[in-house]
Amino acid sequence: MTAYTGKFEVPEVDFVMFSLFDESSGLLILSAREIDGFFGVSAGRYPDVVFRGVTEFQSGRVKVEEATLHIIDRKRTKIGEYWVGRAISDRAMNSSSGPVLDSVVFRQFDGRCECRDAVAVWRRWASAELKSNEWAHWPASYHSAWLHVAQNSWFFGERLHVATEADRSVVYLAGKVVLTKASFFCALGEAVNGPGGYFGSNLDALVDCIRSNLGGASLSKIVWRDFDTSRQVLDADFLDSLIAVMDEFSIVLEFV
Repeated sequence: MTAYTGKFEVPEVDFVMFSLFDESSGLLILSAREIDGFFGVSAGRYPDVVFRGVTEFQSGRVKVEEATLHIIDRKRTKIGEYWVGRAISDRAMNSSSGPVLDSVVFRQFDGRCECRDAVAVWRRWASAELKSNEWAHWPASYHSAWLHVAQNSWFFGERLHVATEADRSVVYLAGKVVLTKASFFCALGEAVNGPGGYFGSNLDALVDCIRSNLGGASLSKIVWRDFDTSRQVLDADFLDSLIAVMDEFSIVLEFV
């Protein structure tokens, strides 16, 4: 697996990345390059959702009760999904007679994603194959978003995850980049299930992954290199609880 050696960069998108479907009928409502008003929206603060660079739009007013939003990569593979529920369009706008609409506005769009930075991570995931350890080159403020995308993609995406190593019973974590809870789970997910891999987003989810051998991995040992660096910044209660989980499942934690 190729290691990532570049710099943090959110790529520009020149392809369809969002598709809105009527879940009850399976019909495609529209596809678009960009979406505004969906990511980083808290409950109770619901602006209009605006799709930009729209293709395949079923003309006329749209009203559906069971809409889903699919995240699509450059190869037209679904890599993520969000439940929307009720979606009611307001208007479509176009400045030319071409096949691509400037925008389609939805005045009601029940489902939103509170993770503001997820859209930047989705752009990266949709643009090209992920590289080993790439997440660690993103600013720490994006690690929660990377973890959110990894979890969503694991359960709703159709792109195959390729493990870094054939034997994943023993995995290695780099303490120099494991500086938050989110980065711990980013590192563990990749160590077990390859770049973009998922193996829990909190301790309860970690327990579920261990019990189910998620991704076919039977974890027996974690080697945590440069652990002192991580210990200086991670919450002591989190580390104590993590050690307790590993003890419960007889997984060895080796600190080096």
